[in-house]
Amino acid sequence: MPLTPIPCTTADEVAPFLASMAAGLIYKHSFSCDLSAMAMDEVAALTAAHPDIPIWLVDVIRQRSLSRTIESVTGIQHESPQALLIRDGAVAWNASHRRVTQRALADAWTAGRPA
Repeated sequence: MPLTPIPCTTADEVAPFLASMAAGLIYKHSFSCDLSAMAMDEVAALTAAHPDIPIWLVDVIRQRSLSRTIESVTGIQHESPQALLIRDGAVAWNASHRRVTQRALADAWTAGRPA
């Protein structure tokens, strides 16, 4: 699955990274959580159906401070699993837990995009 580790680690790097994103998903995942494993299957299905969607992975256990920094910068309370759709540098949509589904992710991705 083409998930890319998020290319920043500090608060000073997160805000510019988000601001530079025209569109993409940040997926927060816990490798020790069964619910995250189910969400990862949904994200994998999304990438299979839409390989053009850039998806950035945050390992919430190993990158706890990064996850908290994203929470602070975006104003979206941390949960995992969690998906954040970034559009034009801001969170346009987010979902967590069982709401992280292929359909919800695909619908959020296509909403507001030109046909």
